[in-house]
Amino acid sequence: MAFAEHAVTGRWLELGHDGHTQGSLEAAAPSYSSAGPATAYATIDTVEGLAALETDWNELFSRAGHSAQIFQQYNWCHHWARHFLPGQRQCRLAIVTGRENGRLVTLWPLVMTRRAGLSELSWLGRPVSQYGDVLVEAGPQRQALLRDGWRFITKALKPDFARLVKTRADSTVAPLLAELGARTTQTMSAPYLDLKSEPSWVTFEARYGSKALRNRRRQFRRLEERGPVSFNQYSQGPQAAALAREAVLLKRAWLAAKGLVSPAITNDRTLEFFATVASDTAWPSGVRVFALSCGGEQAAIGIGFVCGDRIAVHFIVYALAYQKAAAGALLLERSMKASLEAGIGVYDMLAPGGGYKTEWTNDGVGVHDFALALSPAGRIYVRGYLEFVRPQLKLLATRLGAHRLALQTAVRRWTLGPKTNPHEVASTQ
Repeated sequence: MAFAEHAVTGRWLELGHDGHTQGSLEAAAPSYSSAGPATAYATIDTVEGLAALETDWNELFSRAGHSAQIFQQYNWCHHWARHFLPGQRQCRLAIVTGRENGRLVTLWPLVMTRRAGLSELSWLGRPVSQYGDVLVEAGPQRQALLRDGWRFITKALKPDFARLVKTRADSTVAPLLAELGARTTQTMSAPYLDLKSEPSWVTFEARYGSKALRNRRRQFRRLEERGPVSFNQYSQGPQAAALAREAVLLKRAWLAAKGLVSPAITNDRTLEFFATVASDTAWPSGVRVFALSCGGEQAAIGIGFVCGDRIAVHFIVYALAYQKAAAGALLLERSMKASLEAGIGVYDMLAPGGGYKTEWTNDGVGVHDFALALSPAGRIYVRGYLEFVRPQLKLLATRLGAHRLALQTAVRRWTLGPKTNPHEVASTQ
């Protein structure tokens, strides 16, 4: 039998092992044994509590974490909490820890949010984290630890529903979600380039064929005609921070030019977050900022984060003035080559897949948005809104955005003529 301490109230909760959750799940988990005779679970709901976990969190990640859990690292979550939590009345930390004899053996990085009068449980990190998962030590008790942790969450936090977006098909938590009967509300692909599959960049280039190589050389010559071209990469520091800030601003301008809306990108917290994770050396994020300049101007900028042998590329953006020279594609190519030469094994382009990503990558993994109803009201929200209404609203927004862009283009051509505004930008992600 396992026991759990609720850190907020100091109350000890006894967790039985009959495989039921008092009707809180849509499908009860099967019977199982305890992860251990004295696994103590607790919730952390303050930034101070998160800070107190730093050493234990880092030690658990070093034992149990892997490169695809880049967004479950302490430093990333530390920066997220300091940028996205202040002033948020509807969102609070709900980090769940499991300890055996004081040793941290599992950690769920979660938040609780009030939405439409309901309590939503979700991964910590929206909108900047791209994958959600649980840290748990490997071994024969891993699945039991996950089950115990989930049962503690439903008893102690009592959410109406869980919405666990951007969960990889190969994540640690995926088998548990399948066991619980989690409903899939969206499926995407995260394409990646396996840099270990070829011995050198020369052999990688050969994959794309002679025509593609000639085309890129032509594009590069066209870029050189406009001025001296240079490629640089930066890790933690002021140069990386300045470029990261500029990249977010370019992304905003591109969205506006396309008639698209992204609350995440237009949020000033996002701008400051990327500037901070690119500069802070006290809590380094593994940032890599790639920059392609032409005649002293930034033609394209990319932001990625390294964990183990993986680089997760958050986005690459290029100035529309350099579109005909394919500055974004040229930066992408050079950043891949630089990553290979630095010993990186996986160039992860994150979800969604499709388009140009398919042309540049050789593999991919499914990424799912999961939802679990944990109360009658939560069931209505999951099946009514998340599974039906929300997809229709997204489709409508996409269609309206396309019509708005067509109208903006027509007005611009009528008032300014067909010439492209050199300050417009476009993005490759």
